[in-house]
Amino acid sequence: MNTYRPIKLSQFQLHAKYRILEVLEGLLLILSAGSDIADYHRSQRNQHRR
Repeated sequence: MNTYRPIKLSQFQLHAKYRILEVLEGLLLILSAGSDIADYHRSQRNQHRR
């Protein structure tokens, strides 16, 4: 079944995989940055409370 799959398709799948990985990496960066910002705001609020 996989033996006569066109090369174009496998190249496209490879490209798609890399695109998905790039998107996931971007999302992780955004999430980590967002959590950093949230922590910063939390610490600011805690300072004001004291």
